[in-house]
Amino acid sequence: MMNTHTRKSNRTRAFLPALLFLAALFVFHPGERPRAAGPGAAGVSNPSVYGILTSDRWAFGASYERRDLEPVKNNNPYPEPQPERDHPKAMEITPDGKKLYIALAGNEAEPGNQVAVFDVEKKTVVKKIRVGSSPWHIAMHPKGRFAVVINRLSNYASVIDTALDEPAGEIPLDFYCQYMVFNKKGTRAYVSNRYLGQALVLDVKAGRDRFKARMQTLGGFDLKTFEKKVFPALTKSCGAAACHGVSRGDFYAGENVLKAFFSAIENSTPGDPDDSLLLKAVRPRAEGGFADDLSGANFHAGGKVAWSKKDRGYKKTARWISEASEGPGIPVGNFGSKPFSLQLSHDEKYLYVGNLGTQDISIIDLKQKKEAGGIYTQNVVLDLALFHDKKTDKEMLFALSMGLGFGAARERDPFGGETEDARNPAAQFSVRRDIDTTEPLPVHQQKILGAFDAIDGTAAFKMADIQNDVIAIDAGALKIPKKIPSPRLDYVLKANRYEAHRAWTRYTSDSAEVLPQEPSGDIPPELQRVIGAFPEAARVCGDRLYTVMLGSYELVEWKINPSAAEPSDCLEPVAVYPTGIMPREVVCGPAETVAEGLLFVSNFLGETVSVIDRKSGESKEHVVGNLSRPFPDSNAERGQMFVNTAVFSVDGDTSCMSCHIYDTSDARGWGAGQAIAQTRDGKFVNGGSLAIPQIKNLFATQPFYFEGTHTCFDAQFDDAREHVALQGFLEPNPQGDFTGVSHPVPPGQRPEEHEEIQDKMSTDSFGDLYFDLRERRDEFIRRASMKYFGKAFNFRDFQRFIGEFQAAETRLLPNPHDPANPSVARGKRLFNRLDTGCVTCHRPPEFTNKTETLSNNHERVLPSIISFTRREKAFTLVGPHWMDSVNGYKRDLEYWEKGRVERQEGHMTVFPLRGLFDRPFAFLHHGRARSVREVIASPDHYALRKFKYPPLRGGEEIREDRRERGFNELSFIEERTYVPDTHGGTSHLSAVQIRDLENFLLSIE
Repeated sequence: MMNTHTRKSNRTRAFLPALLFLAALFVFHPGERPRAAGPGAAGVSNPSVYGILTSDRWAFGASYERRDLEPVKNNNPYPEPQPERDHPKAMEITPDGKKLYIALAGNEAEPGNQVAVFDVEKKTVVKKIRVGSSPWHIAMHPKGRFAVVINRLSNYASVIDTALDEPAGEIPLDFYCQYMVFNKKGTRAYVSNRYLGQALVLDVKAGRDRFKARMQTLGGFDLKTFEKKVFPALTKSCGAAACHGVSRGDFYAGENVLKAFFSAIENSTPGDPDDSLLLKAVRPRAEGGFADDLSGANFHAGGKVAWSKKDRGYKKTARWISEASEGPGIPVGNFGSKPFSLQLSHDEKYLYVGNLGTQDISIIDLKQKKEAGGIYTQNVVLDLALFHDKKTDKEMLFALSMGLGFGAARERDPFGGETEDARNPAAQFSVRRDIDTTEPLPVHQQKILGAFDAIDGTAAFKMADIQNDVIAIDAGALKIPKKIPSPRLDYVLKANRYEAHRAWTRYTSDSAEVLPQEPSGDIPPELQRVIGAFPEAARVCGDRLYTVMLGSYELVEWKINPSAAEPSDCLEPVAVYPTGIMPREVVCGPAETVAEGLLFVSNFLGETVSVIDRKSGESKEHVVGNLSRPFPDSNAERGQMFVNTAVFSVDGDTSCMSCHIYDTSDARGWGAGQAIAQTRDGKFVNGGSLAIPQIKNLFATQPFYFEGTHTCFDAQFDDAREHVALQGFLEPNPQGDFTGVSHPVPPGQRPEEHEEIQDKMSTDSFGDLYFDLRERRDEFIRRASMKYFGKAFNFRDFQRFIGEFQAAETRLLPNPHDPANPSVARGKRLFNRLDTGCVTCHRPPEFTNKTETLSNNHERVLPSIISFTRREKAFTLVGPHWMDSVNGYKRDLEYWEKGRVERQEGHMTVFPLRGLFDRPFAFLHHGRARSVREVIASPDHYALRKFKYPPLRGGEEIREDRRERGFNELSFIEERTYVPDTHGGTSHLSAVQIRDLENFLLSIE
């Protein structure tokens, strides 16, 4: 039945003939796996019944085995030795306020496995309790006797008896669980799982001295129904030996019922029979199938229509598929949602899920155990909190996020900035540079750019668009559908503008418009009231909302005014408390206990807990982790602090982490400084959008940036300019008045120097002022480093610090997926095949190839193999080392390196594939690919799926009919055509093979 034929494209198929012959040389050695795995990994296991790739926990017929994932080994052979750290993160307090439980999470290389017990009265750690690997969240059971610890790298949660401060059992779950919330009675719990993209449901029984919890296994394809109803229909129609009695066309319907069951699952989309290949391949074109579509790329053998929608066998199979769903939990969001925070509505009808991968909040109907709708936020959701007003019965949902802008244009401008007419006064042009001088070429040598890559609703651009947001939502005003329109859902609210409404209000940074380079009047001043940087965690206590500001080392107290006359006054900041270095969570002391009036904040890098007295405002730090060596104690730790803080930024609000969230990304392409455009008079404006790379595994994958222009030691020196932009020192700024600082060399005696474009807002030269502005920046950095390090450093020193941090460890997380899954095994073979050519460039163990043998150039770049927009190729990247060479600056850091520069637009390095499973899905140079499948598939491939929600970029829908788009092609704009298979040969692969290849890529550690 599934013996589909694939017709060759009538377009020219382009491979890389000069490279593909090498593929045979670069395959895996026999028996080599993409990662170390658990028992039985050398063989092949059964797939799960859920229709998705999972850990071996859910392999069909497998029994649960308690396991911790092994940390990823460091590939830097000579890293700078680092101090041992505990990294306190999650916290919870007992109902009597006497004890605080603090998860010591550790880091990726050395995950922690302890929870510290902190005596609130004595202000000291009295005991440490062993738990699972990388404790990430703690939830206190409503009765107060038991605390549950969610372990990120274990497939179980740990239970602590708080009366004895001893382990009290474990709850079998899965790897990468993130967060837990109980219902009021404590009989039900919900747990978010990052890699599955689901919320897990637990049944709980807690007595006086006993705690038991069991996970409900939801969804999946039912074997009994298949055996009784579907299997007979399939074997009758397709089970002949000449048809699918043997495996043919990626489908089997022979005598082995279990083999047929797995084959049917592989060709089905849970809950969506219309979009399932199993049925599309056998029904006629008139019914949305392709069985008789002899003019298309795929059709059933002989063009035969095996079933129509009226046939009994079709109806039975369609019903079996429609009754299935992804499991073992409740799936949320689009592909790669990566759920984290959870909040349960007061009436316990809905579960709100904050997603770190898809810029939205999912809403689950708990009676139906299905996602019912979502809230679009245009940036990832860092945390959620819920407030219920007993007097009015009003419920407020608070969401913490970063700014909605991403450096794109504010709005469409077809007759201005987007014009194709170079004579138009508003036309925008590229910023290509003379690589010998780094100066911009004259405008007449630049290219007109035309349409914007995206719009975001804000006027700021580049990293000036980084803001810190709090969203207040009237949960009662949400129009959540009672009848869920599965499998396609819509957003019930789009809170993606800085506006105040009765139903919702979005606040942003109080410093949003304070610098000279930031446009004023774009955001209503009454909404600029978020104090501090990077709102990491939220907690509601009474009529107060507390937000932990990770980037500025502060805890902000907000007064909640649910009935405020003005919607903008729903939240009002009333107090700010200092914390330790990199605060992560906050806990409030319970009323009428010894902890009443106290606030507790865990400080991840500081190794302390801040105890804050609300009445006096006093904040004291108490050591709970490992401070045998003070932080920061090494160059890498100084770099780590810079990357994860805003205290070294000119406005006190921006950091590397603002976009590289948790060392990955914010799931968006950014209008970064490396993608700017210019107007005719040389003023810089929004250019294209670039994907945000992860700050992981950098030592072994140099040079990086897609253009190959940077090493570990000059990469972030480039981006760090955005945090302390020279324009910010033209006037007094939030960090002080530095306008009186001048360069020690008098004007007229200063050497001529080519100015770095990313330090400026136009092509105009600063002249002598350039030296003064750099000296002002250095003076600010010296003062800030003296405050936090006890020693003065300048901006150049941070180039070394950040480089050491990037090179010291991989910071990759271990892969949870089952490497013995048959789909992964098949995908591995496809990866190594000559006709796909993947392994030619993506060579293990790093799954990239940056050798000079392949590229024959210093930047290690190859010609374009995927399409670019004009604006992506609008700017010439120049590495800081290259800039030094041009200016004759001699440095002691990588003194042998002349530097790298983008010599030809559109030439790219090979993208490293390690850790794909953990990255937010915004792939390729432009960040427009929203799944791994979109990267590898050719346009219109029949393996492309539909998104649950309409994919949005800046509020604009970017996928026709919500279907994935294949980016494996190279377009020629002038000819309005494209060549497929330029990024490996995949157009000839079947839908199952595309999925197999995708699953292998997701299994790579």
